[in-house]
Amino acid sequence: ELHDDIGQLLTAAKLQSEWLQRRLPDDLQSHCSVLCNTLNETLAKVRDVSAILNPRQLASLGLEASLRAHLLKTLENTQVCWSLECQQRLT
Repeated sequence: ELHDDIGQLLTAAKLQSEWLQRRLPDDLQSHCSVLCNTLNETLAKVRDVSAILNPRQLASLGLEASLRAHLLKTLENTQVCWSLECQQRLT
């Protein structure tokens, strides 16, 4: 929902601001350009947060494998010793 709903609204706002920018007088172009850049950055951040909250590998690998992969990646250059033991299959 975060990516789909908010992402669609931000994309619509971005398209509308780009349409508006093409029609504004020169003295207002810079203000609209700032608005377009802000919308682009916000949309990118929504995508990033959405990916963090629901990584693609979670759907394809499942929770246990995703946790294991995340721990391997996060702790690979540290001295931390870890193990992951699941008592039941995590889906």
